[in-house]
Amino acid sequence: MKHNGGWWVGLLVVGFTATALPCLAAQATARVGATIVSGLAITNVRSLEFGVIAPDAGGNVVVSPDGRRTAFGGARLLDSGDTTFSAEFAVKGAAGATYSVALPGSVVITSGSDNMTVSDFSCTAPGSLAGGSTTLRVGATLAVAANQPLGRYEGAFDVVVNYD
Repeated sequence: MKHNGGWWVGLLVVGFTATALPCLAAQATARVGATIVSGLAITNVRSLEFGVIAPDAGGNVVVSPDGRRTAFGGARLLDSGDTTFSAEFAVKGAAGATYSVALPGSVVITSGSDNMTVSDFSCTAPGSLAGGSTTLRVGATLAVAANQPLGRYEGAFDVVVNYD
C-alpha cells in the first residue's frame, strides 16, 4: 500500500514548526523583598564617675572602659569607697547586627562657675548584637588643674550608636 499524500502532511508539519521557532524577546521574573529590623536603642545604665581627687599640683585622672582608675601628674586619688566606675550603656537592636559608636571629643563639667574638661573618651569595642543586645562601657580622662577649686563637678555627654 502506497501513501501518496504523506509527504504533504510532513511538509505541512515542518512548515508550522518552522514558523513557531523564531523568538525575538524573552522574559524572566525575579523576586524582590526587604526585611525591616528594629532601630537601635541605647540606654544609660551607669554614669562615668572619677571618684574623689586631691588636686595638689594638678594632673589627669583616667577611668578606663573596664573601670580602672589611674592618676597622672600631681592629681592624687583618694579612697572613694567603690564609687569610681566607667559609664555603662545597654545597646539593643537586630540580633546579629553590627554597630559603630560615636563618642564626644570633650565635655566640660562644672561646679558653680568652676570647671574641668573631660576628654579622650574611649569605649569597649563595638561589635555584634548577639541575641539583640550588648553592654557598652565608656571611660575618659579628666584634666584636674593645680589647686582646682573644691566642689562636686557634674556634666553630661552623648553616645551615638549606628548600624554598620
